[in-house]
Amino acid sequence: MKTMDNTKNFDDGSSPQEILEAIKLEEAQRSKGRLKIFLGMAAGVGKTYAMLEEARRLKKEQINVLIGTIESHGRTDIELLMENLPQIPKKILLYKENEFKEMDIDAIINLHPSVVLVDELAHSNIPGSRYEKRWQDVLEILDHGINVYTTLNVQHIDSLSDTITGITGINVREIIPDMIIEKAHSILLIDLTPDELLQRLKEGKIYTACESEIAIQHFFQKNKLTALREIVLRYAADKIDVELSRMISTKDGKNEWRTKEKFLVAISHNRNTHKLIRTTRRLANRLNALWLAVYVKTGTSQNSEEMLQLEKNFKLVQNLGAEVVTIHDPDIAKGIKRVAFQRGITQIFLGRGRKGFCHFFFQGQALINRLSTECRNVDIHVIREDKYRDFDEKKSFSFPMHSKILDYLSISLLVSLIGVSSFVAVSFLGYRIVEFLFFISVSALSIFFKKGPIILAAILFFLIWSIFFILGFIAPPFTEKEDLILLVLYALTAIGIGFLADKFKQQFFLNNSIKEISRFEEILSSLDSSATINEVLESIEAEMPKFLDGTYKFVVKTDSTLKLDGIPLLSDTKELNTALWAFENGQKAGWSTETLPFSENLYIPLKVSDETFGLLIYRASDKRPLTVDEQRLLDTLCKEVAKCIEKRSS
Repeated sequence: MKTMDNTKNFDDGSSPQEILEAIKLEEAQRSKGRLKIFLGMAAGVGKTYAMLEEARRLKKEQINVLIGTIESHGRTDIELLMENLPQIPKKILLYKENEFKEMDIDAIINLHPSVVLVDELAHSNIPGSRYEKRWQDVLEILDHGINVYTTLNVQHIDSLSDTITGITGINVREIIPDMIIEKAHSILLIDLTPDELLQRLKEGKIYTACESEIAIQHFFQKNKLTALREIVLRYAADKIDVELSRMISTKDGKNEWRTKEKFLVAISHNRNTHKLIRTTRRLANRLNALWLAVYVKTGTSQNSEEMLQLEKNFKLVQNLGAEVVTIHDPDIAKGIKRVAFQRGITQIFLGRGRKGFCHFFFQGQALINRLSTECRNVDIHVIREDKYRDFDEKKSFSFPMHSKILDYLSISLLVSLIGVSSFVAVSFLGYRIVEFLFFISVSALSIFFKKGPIILAAILFFLIWSIFFILGFIAPPFTEKEDLILLVLYALTAIGIGFLADKFKQQFFLNNSIKEISRFEEILSSLDSSATINEVLESIEAEMPKFLDGTYKFVVKTDSTLKLDGIPLLSDTKELNTALWAFENGQKAGWSTETLPFSENLYIPLKVSDETFGLLIYRASDKRPLTVDEQRLLDTLCKEVAKCIEKRSS
């Protein structure tokens, strides 16, 4: 079964430059190898068997077929089929003083067979390998014009993983991006009924007797296998529909059948955003629609856990083949609306907000209602949240405005201490002065806390003062009605001050972000100066640490060679080899990537189209992974530098 091709849709207002780039990309794709995936619902359906049978048929036709990696796991039927098929010796890697064997990419490329067999596409490589995942190995093999046959279970497909986790109760860790599936020239569905699969399991044709018993109690249950079979059949049917639609739309050069739908999914640092992203991806795939993800930076500060979750959401969007658009705007609805109009969006996907009075009062249906009112030519979809959570993670409590439980405990303790101090001071200062000081103290907390804790502080202030002072449970009672009115006004004012302080902090962070963008644009504008390219690059190397701390070094090739001698950042052979690999392959490598990640430095090629002009070598001051925004900053810098070099050399 064929999958979608990679033909560019040009009826969506693409510029001549975009069309030219797409044509170049399509020409480059023709020189690459073809990928064939043997897809099944679970282990044991016969994917590897079918792949080996196909390989033996090709060998009879005098086609050069080699086994890159296949593990028989002691299955005699697989071992018999592997006979007379030449195997490429595996590469031995040392990890924690133990030897492991992994597929040897370089040996495959050097032998350059017509077809190489690579079992278990979702496999994770041993640390120390060139790539973290086997599907990345496959991409490099395809780039060298070698056809690849591989096997895959449906639960490893990224866009389906949340659905399958909900069915099986198992969180699959080894997943592959959907873009790999879309690169496939053909997908062969290997189908087996759940009863037949369970029978094979009982006969020991999949696992050992002990392993089979465990599998039957967990993953291999008939109801789960039936659901998985339905998913894989539906997935295959969707792929056929997309391919048929493309065939119709390109027949006789007519484009009237091509989709003009453009999807936008609004993302945040919420964990449930994963489901929202995957749902949008599946619907976009079925309708052959373009889609992008938008994150609106409002200026609200985020803790490390929220930042980590946001990075995961960004990475998921990129793995599923969409663009991440980050904009700065204190108003989320306004930011989404602006992107929707600029990009010609036809459908917007939003997550359903959390229930509860607080959320309804501050967010609730406001975003949905505003977009529905202000974007009348755009369909709005609200996606429900998952009813389940990841099964290997601890459940956590949820509070309004995404504040942590520690913030609420801290604010409660501080207000209580202020209340005790007020009780001590009331005898010699008078209750009205103390009441005012209490109010000032509570309002001052808004500098350090978000809206949620400040609301709690105002409520506690009201309760403490009314119960222990006005009603006289501890202090002598003050029964004047002005006291109660004044107290209510104080509480409302404290809440108002909290909101204003939160808004001010948002605007402050937002203004700082905008200033940084302006400063970065000034650096890029220096590329057009009359100074020599070396002087410009030295200036950029000195300025960039102000944006992203670390050491920068640009290396530009001379006479088609890259001279890396005498560079302090390349002090050992490992770094030198990684730099050469990144330059020769025109791909990012090293630290904070999935390619040769154990290097100390990050290597980004200065590349325009198919030509690489040099490298940016970057060593971070700390070893935390780069955020998506930081990666985009460096990528933009390298792209603009490469354009400048190309322009000056022409």
